[in-house]
Amino acid sequence: MLRRLRQSECLRSVQALGGACATLLAVLAMVSCVGSIGDSSPRGSGPGGPSTGGPPGSDPGGQGSGNNPAGGPNQTALVVGHTPIRRLTSGELQNSLVDLLKVPAAVVAGLDADIPGPSGFSNDGSALSIGSIQLDQIMGVIDAALTSAFAAPGSPYLKCPGAQDSTCARTQLETFAARAYRRPLQPTEANDLMTVYIANQDAGFQTALSLAMTRVLLSPSFLYLTSFSGAPEQRGVRLSAPEFTSRLSYFLWSSVPDQRLLDLAGNGTLRTPDMLRAELQRMLSDPKSDRFVADLFGQWLRFPQILDVQEVIRAGITDQLRAEFYEETRSFLRSIIADNKSPMTLLTADYTYLNADLATRYGVPGVTGKQFQRVSLAGTPRVLVDARHATPPPGLW
Repeated sequence: MLRRLRQSECLRSVQALGGACATLLAVLAMVSCVGSIGDSSPRGSGPGGPSTGGPPGSDPGGQGSGNNPAGGPNQTALVVGHTPIRRLTSGELQNSLVDLLKVPAAVVAGLDADIPGPSGFSNDGSALSIGSIQLDQIMGVIDAALTSAFAAPGSPYLKCPGAQDSTCARTQLETFAARAYRRPLQPTEANDLMTVYIANQDAGFQTALSLAMTRVLLSPSFLYLTSFSGAPEQRGVRLSAPEFTSRLSYFLWSSVPDQRLLDLAGNGTLRTPDMLRAELQRMLSDPKSDRFVADLFGQWLRFPQILDVQEVIRAGITDQLRAEFYEETRSFLRSIIADNKSPMTLLTADYTYLNADLATRYGVPGVTGKQFQRVSLAGTPRVLVDARHATPPPGLW
């Protein structure tokens, strides 16, 4: 029977693998400690196994838009546990709008944070639903994002090689929808979007185009993540190329894939080992991977909640100091990923990141300036405490 690995089993796997933290974390995200990696022999009927009826433009068991079996020669094939449909979290939706429309994050800041599900993480599909309040908020941030995108100087959505007409509108909509849906667009979908544009073109090019783009952003193909289109197997579902790409992007960037990822998925090269390794390094070097640190490590270790506990507040710790505690932890975790350290470094590291203010509070000499910098703690006594049940002692903790 298919089951998720216990936490202790996952930890032993991490210990055995040692280094290669970046690759390990990406693989764990895509298989969710369930299923298998690298088995390229389909278990369905026919090439790639039978399709489960995925969304338009899906790639049943293959790379790109064809029906070649996933994990062909020199490619990584992934079979994942049966994954329920889930909507984008509030953070993922905000990031996606920022990256798609190139608008400031403040423009889309009107969504309530999601309550973590039974797993303890906010992207738990069993806890992500859309009620009337969420729908109103989603519509509000989408409208705000589009308004900002069209109002920006030199807005790319208003640039046409010729006249602002239906030909330009179709090109804009096809490009935008394919990026938002994270897969190739079907002709019928493009025609549906043009129907919206044509029905409103008397109001002007910008209004008609904006309404059609609103339809894209309210579509389940944008708001939801699925794992339907791959070939079903006894152990789960073989990921198609678009699903593989979406999992990778939403794990490391908490957002839509960029055009390079989509192009590599479309031409069938993303899952070759060398290319996948190179893309992992590129994605982890991108500032957007800071979201990965905040989302995965932040929710796993719960350090935002730790800084909000009543003991900390009663101790008179200021907002600035709490922000410095957070930055110390974020910088430390970011360094583990950037330096490709073993996950066990979380427990064994003899260094941290401090600025002058925090170093003074910890009693660590020789640190100057406001910028956080790597500081050796070799030979310094340290205490590990459970912040849920104990007040840490003075000094380093």
